[in-house]
Amino acid sequence: MEVSLHITEQCNLNCKSCLHMIPIAKVPYWWYMEEYIRPNLKALKKHEKIVDKFILMGGEPTTHPHLSSILYITREELPNIPICLSTNGVDVKKFEDEVLIKSIQRNSIFIDVSEYPYSQNARVNYDHLYEIFESNNIEYSVDADMEMDSKFLTQPFRKEINNYILKPEECKAHHYCTMLKDCKLWVCHLAAYVDSLKYRFPELDWINIDEGAYVDLEDPDITDNMILEKMKSFSIICKHCIEPHRWWRSDEPGEMVDWGRSERKKEEWVRG
Repeated sequence: MEVSLHITEQCNLNCKSCLHMIPIAKVPYWWYMEEYIRPNLKALKKHEKIVDKFILMGGEPTTHPHLSSILYITREELPNIPICLSTNGVDVKKFEDEVLIKSIQRNSIFIDVSEYPYSQNARVNYDHLYEIFESNNIEYSVDADMEMDSKFLTQPFRKEINNYILKPEECKAHHYCTMLKDCKLWVCHLAAYVDSLKYRFPELDWINIDEGAYVDLEDPDITDNMILEKMKSFSIICKHCIEPHRWWRSDEPGEMVDWGRSERKKEEWVRG
């Protein structure tokens, strides 16, 4: 199981229809290490045997002023789990910082870079970024399918109930987007951060979250097997979500929009 944690709700891109709700984040700032990040890591540590990979993300994690220290804390709490830093790489200068590079090296952090269409217009020097990684023996991967990434799926939610419900194993969000938030494991990023959508647009009272959307890691009776089973299950929110269906059904393509910065409009996330 891959688990991701937002270390900040700030981003230097703020993409339209961001499925992590960053442009409309309920708390639009970075998280404190000891008050929020470490407690979440400690909660997860009790169940590290079922975690195959841990991903630090956001928002854009390089916007966090204490990123170097966070990498040390994460490795301290999760010494046996592969740790990945997910970044858009737009701020190349961040990775010219020797302190950050040392932290990445000493804590065996893998870097996953997602190149967005913005980078072409802004002429982000990714070649220089990758030279930094290679010259410092830092492992990294690149997602740079501009043809695919230039178009974004929008409007993951709709009011009407889905008449077709996929099996949990067919939902990509369930596979790759287990989120660690508030010492809970959430079945996907949409479930974890839909509270920001509801906070921004109170009229969306038909979007509900139930206990089927998460596991409380502070529950002393929770076992590894119980977590794995819960992460495979659907919750009430799944009935209003069309995101997985658009990947698996040709008759439910959703609206495709050109990449752009969010205007923080409800229509970016909700259909009808």
